[in-house]
Amino acid sequence: MQGDIRRLRRLLRLAVHILLGLMACLVLAAAAKLRPAGAYPRQQAITRRWAAKLCRILALEIHIHGKANTDSTLFVANHISWLDIAVLQGLLDTRFVAKHEVGEWPVFGIMAHCAGTLFMKRGDHRTTARVADQLTHELSQQRNVLFFPEGTSSDGQGVQRFHARLFQGAVRAHAQVQAVAICYPHPCGSNPLVPFVGDDDLLRHLWPLLRESAVEVRVSFCTPIPARDWQRRGLAELTRAQIIDQLTYPEEQHKKAA
Repeated sequence: MQGDIRRLRRLLRLAVHILLGLMACLVLAAAAKLRPAGAYPRQQAITRRWAAKLCRILALEIHIHGKANTDSTLFVANHISWLDIAVLQGLLDTRFVAKHEVGEWPVFGIMAHCAGTLFMKRGDHRTTARVADQLTHELSQQRNVLFFPEGTSSDGQGVQRFHARLFQGAVRAHAQVQAVAICYPHPCGSNPLVPFVGDDDLLRHLWPLLRESAVEVRVSFCTPIPARDWQRRGLAELTRAQIIDQLTYPEEQHKKAA
C-alpha cells in the first residue's frame, strides 16, 4: 500500500516536471532565435537542472567517486539504462550522442532534441561520419560531449566491446577523454529493475521504478587521458578497461586475489 501511494505521488510530480520541461523547451527555442550566441550556455544550465530534479523525483541516490574533468572532454560511459542519461546529464555540462530511436520517444525525445543531443543511426556510416565531425567541432569549441561506446545498453552484468570510431573526434580536437563507470548496486549485485535493453517500453520500465523507496547509483570518474597521444582503438580499449576496473566490487577483487 505504501509503495502504491509513493508511486502515485511520484507520478504526479513527474507529470508536472515533464510539463515544465516542455515549456522550457519552447522558451529555449524562442530565445535561440533571438540571441543565438547565448543559446548554448542557457540550454546546458536548464537541461542540467531539469535532469538533476528528475533524478530526485525518481529517488536516485547518487554516490560520486573521483572528479569530472574541467577541460574540453569527451566523456565515455558504459550503458545500462535510460536512467544513465538523466544521472550524467544532471552531473555534467555536456551534449550527448544517442541512437536515432531516442529522438522518437514520446516527450523524452522532444527533451533530447531540446538538449542539443546528437543523434546517430546504428549501422549508418554516413550519419556516423557526420556525428564524428560534429563531435570534433564541439570539442574544438571547448564544449563537452558524452557518448556510450557500447552502442547499446546492457544488463549491467558486464561491459560490451567499445566501438572506436567516435573517439577519433577527440584525437582530432586534441581534447581529453574521461571514462565514467556507472552502476546500480543492489543486494543481488546489480539492481534488476534498472536495465533497459532491446525493445523495452519506456513507460512499462518506469512503472515499477516509481514504487521503489530509493535506487542507488554509483558514478566513478576515471583518470582523464590526453587523446592526442593515442589512436582511437587504443582509447576505446583503455577506457573500457578503466570502466571494468571501477565496476569490480571489492568482494570480487578479494576473491580474485585469493
